[in-house]
Amino acid sequence: MDGGSVNNLVFPLLFIAFPAFWLFVVWLISAMSGWQNLARHYENKNHEESPNVQLRWQSLSMGYIRFFAANYQNVVNVGSDGTYLYLSVMFLFRIGHTPLKIPFEDITLSDAKLNFFNTKCAIIKKTPAVKIYLNDGLVKKLNKVF
Repeated sequence: MDGGSVNNLVFPLLFIAFPAFWLFVVWLISAMSGWQNLARHYENKNHEESPNVQLRWQSLSMGYIRFFAANYQNVVNVGSDGTYLYLSVMFLFRIGHTPLKIPFEDITLSDAKLNFFNTKCAIIKKTPAVKIYLNDGLVKKLNKVF
């Protein structure tokens, strides 16, 4: 193969390799953060949006270990209808991140510190190893429900 042939293959290979790598990394984050574990129990099968409170582009952290939690910065949609907490991520990060519908009766909320910031830690009844860290601002927005 000569140099021109190799150069002609580089762009098409990058065009395929980058999206494949992106999908793999996003899927890996969902597995390591515990999102997939939550989805086994709380999958929003109908992908229904909450009718009342709907906050787009929110941030939260999620993980099994506090200091190694995955940070979802400005990509999470949070909703509530008074009975359920709805969580989903924007389209570009959707692979492995099935929308969630968690009943409030399964959520225990407590004060926590994450990376030196005051947060709330949500522990979910069926998946207590997965911790969801919500910043105080987001909790205040949802305060009527919590």
